[in-house]
Amino acid sequence: MKMREKLISLIVLIGILSLLLYSVNQDVFEYDDVFLIGRNFLKNTDAKGDYFLSPSMTLKPGLYDIVIKGSTDGDFNSILISVDNVILQRIEFPKETTELKIQYTVEKPSETIRIGSYFDQSSDNFAIDEISIHSSNVIYKNSVLFHIVISLFWVVTIVFLGFRFIFPTSYERLIGHRFSSATKQAFWIILLLTLFISIPLYSSDYIKGDDSTFHMSRIEGIKTSLSYGYFPTRIHLFTVFDYGYGSGLFYPDIFLYFPAILRLLGFDFVLTYKIFIFLLNFLAIGSAYLAAKNIMNSHDAGIAAAILYAFAAYRIIDFYNRGAVGEALAFVFIPWIIWGFYEIFDGKPHHWPILAVGFIGITCSHVITLAMAGFLSLLFLIGSFRKILENKEIFLSIIKAFAVTICVTAFFLLPLFEQLIENSTGLVYTDKNPMQGGLPFRTIFTAYADWYAPAKPSVGYPLLIVSIFPLIFYKNQSEIKRTLNVLVLFGILSVLMTTKLFPWDKFVGINQIIQFPWRFLTIATPLFVIAGGGYISIIPPIKSKSLVLMMLVMACSLYTIPAFSAILQSNRINVRGYHLEQNRVGNGEYLPNGADISFIEHNKNQVLSSDPTFINHEFDRKGLEFSFRFSVSDDSVIFEIPLLFYKGYQAFVTDTSGKTQKLTVNPGKHGFTSVRVDEIREGSIKIFYAGTAIQKISDGITSISILLILFMLFYKKHAKRTMRIPR
Repeated sequence: MKMREKLISLIVLIGILSLLLYSVNQDVFEYDDVFLIGRNFLKNTDAKGDYFLSPSMTLKPGLYDIVIKGSTDGDFNSILISVDNVILQRIEFPKETTELKIQYTVEKPSETIRIGSYFDQSSDNFAIDEISIHSSNVIYKNSVLFHIVISLFWVVTIVFLGFRFIFPTSYERLIGHRFSSATKQAFWIILLLTLFISIPLYSSDYIKGDDSTFHMSRIEGIKTSLSYGYFPTRIHLFTVFDYGYGSGLFYPDIFLYFPAILRLLGFDFVLTYKIFIFLLNFLAIGSAYLAAKNIMNSHDAGIAAAILYAFAAYRIIDFYNRGAVGEALAFVFIPWIIWGFYEIFDGKPHHWPILAVGFIGITCSHVITLAMAGFLSLLFLIGSFRKILENKEIFLSIIKAFAVTICVTAFFLLPLFEQLIENSTGLVYTDKNPMQGGLPFRTIFTAYADWYAPAKPSVGYPLLIVSIFPLIFYKNQSEIKRTLNVLVLFGILSVLMTTKLFPWDKFVGINQIIQFPWRFLTIATPLFVIAGGGYISIIPPIKSKSLVLMMLVMACSLYTIPAFSAILQSNRINVRGYHLEQNRVGNGEYLPNGADISFIEHNKNQVLSSDPTFINHEFDRKGLEFSFRFSVSDDSVIFEIPLLFYKGYQAFVTDTSGKTQKLTVNPGKHGFTSVRVDEIREGSIKIFYAGTAIQKISDGITSISILLILFMLFYKKHAKRTMRIPR
């Protein structure tokens, strides 16, 4: 490219970048929020009086347009605006109109505003459909941060494209030469597959899965806890009305820090979730490519596996219909476990870190999938017992991978076991019956997956066909064919464990842990995918392998494309006016015994006491810290403080003379933190989450382990570089 052409291209790119930056930043100072109310006041059922309709809001100073949509058939019904619990404005809602617009100026940033209505029984009906709030000239930190991040993204993207295509020689010298043509091709194919399989995410609406709202609440809980300075965030704020929900103690959430940071940078929760799912699609497909490519030493095997994984029925069901983020994360790491075992048993035991990466990743993703993968890995090791005994290197490599996994994930595992031993939640099942039996055997052979909610789990025909590949390729059994056959065998075993053929009634404890036997499809899918990629790569030579791969894409598309239509029909929720609720805790497995969501919502910040004369003079809540000043008449009083009990809370009481003493924190009958105060009738109590000794030790083990691993990597890289220097 000549200098003049380069200059013109740079000017065009700068123009495009300027237009993009202008376009994405037009609304930087705008604020919009909508509350869908749907409240009808009827003369025969609703009392005359004031009703609050919106939650409490803290708005930034500025001028706002408040629009209330509704209707009334009488006079004297009005809209009210409350500031800091004082009603400042009452505006009559006009009869024979469907919209009332109010301009309101927020003077102070600390004002807590609520919008409500006054119902006068002189009318038969008064309906409030929605409340929308808009401002065109206010500054919110979240909006500024979001637009800065988006602007930087486009700047980096345009600069990279300019460097790549306007200065190709410099690009190749500095960056391009580091990657082979096969690697570049694989990247673009994986990206294209990701873009295609992520079609449901492109809707402006929210694609709601069975568990997606729960996981978005986890992300919001981590984000809120991080904003208060807690790290790691084992106890989540926001969820359960800021009482502190301990899902981080039981459900690994380290990978959710990325979407939580996006939330801190101003991304709204639906966009954050979509970005995260898109990224998981890309990483999962990429992992399948890496595993199959390295096992088969074939680029074609990797591409075939990537295609099969992208369109795998159960993976799509997990990502979109179920919204099972934990299992979606596990799909990224199971191929690494398969790849790691292959390397160790194929004469390269020094590649054990691959196995460690797989198990570390799955431990930090989903405990139930870890249990299933651990069970099948144990079966494989038992079957390979003789080979392990004959080769000490294999045994040592497995021990190394296991030890590194335990050390790196100690920050999660040790606190988990500590809480399980405490057994103060509903997580430990005592029912003697299976939670859910297996699927009917005929479901394995379902021609097409039922994509409509609730979607029925299925391995899908494109992968099920892989199970007969060992019969097709039975001749000339090589070592690699035997490896593929083992993968298929374990895939078939995993599928059979999802059905009623497996006696789940004899394994009640295991069934209660995994909850749904069809979760074994999480393991079966990557096993069939990698085996399928391997078999396709050893198809007898034909004119073009590319043609085979294109036909594979078409075959998989015909099976899975109907999923997009069904998902967009049955799982689509309009994001307008959609707000995360603070009571989304799934089945409440991680709630302390005695805790009840409805009671908590009603109780709010109220401290409970065994003394009926108890007076709470004042209180303060900040994150996982609650303090209050009290007076009582009894000599011994038990207080229940509105923070959910998990081991690690500390409390102190200070009497009127200024003397402070430590209190023992126990679980209360409502699942709250509870303390007992003796011989102090007036004073103040402060309780806060300080963590446990086990948590601090486990954090230390993980930190030291990661530092040692980084040191070893640096040392090996430096040693290799030193060896290449001529002497």
